[in-house]
Amino acid sequence: MDLIDEVVLPSKGLVYDKEIKWSNRLRAPRLCDRGIGDLTKKNKLQASILDKTLLEPLGMSAYDLHTADFLYLNFMQRQIAKAGQPYKIKVKCENCRSDQVIDFDLKNLKINYLSERPEYIFKTLNNEEIEYTFLTPRKIDDAKEASEIYKEEFPNAEQDVELQELLRSVILKVDGVKPTHSQMTDFINNMYTDDSDRLIEKLMDINFGLDLKQSVKCPKCGKIIKFILPV
Repeated sequence: MDLIDEVVLPSKGLVYDKEIKWSNRLRAPRLCDRGIGDLTKKNKLQASILDKTLLEPLGMSAYDLHTADFLYLNFMQRQIAKAGQPYKIKVKCENCRSDQVIDFDLKNLKINYLSERPEYIFKTLNNEEIEYTFLTPRKIDDAKEASEIYKEEFPNAEQDVELQELLRSVILKVDGVKPTHSQMTDFINNMYTDDSDRLIEKLMDINFGLDLKQSVKCPKCGKIIKFILPV
């Protein structure tokens, strides 16, 4: 018998340029669903598992989902697979300095849903208007891979290729024009550090999805332990 539950993507599909099956059903994975994947690319492997275990066609690969939707599906799959058993987490109490292992029920996770499509517009210090998009597991993996290849070829170089490739993957247009590859490289390399930092901050400042900020009472001293649920 399959373990199955209903899932509703936190974005409700509003961030995508095409219709997807954001209200779906997800089953717990079996060993055969893992197949033979590249274990160094956990995002890609997990996306392939989600693609196999979503019961209705999503309309795209889970590898191209917004990171908030992707994270949600991963946690939902853990919850389904545990069949009601608690999720064990190691936390440290800052008051009594003790290490604790707590039982956390994933059903207690708060989920925030989008009500309207976000505006992906960013103004630089030079008043340039950047139209950008969201991060996906594929973009994160590709940027990391490009950085590793660059470091192998140029071990003494100090360029932050991973940041460059992340920005390349999300910047769509500058002042209404889509840059060529070389124009994009030149634009990114000439961005002010403040602009790149603020744009990355906007990419990471997601107001929907799982609320990973949690708290629990320390079983030893009774004080509240605040922690971020590990992903």
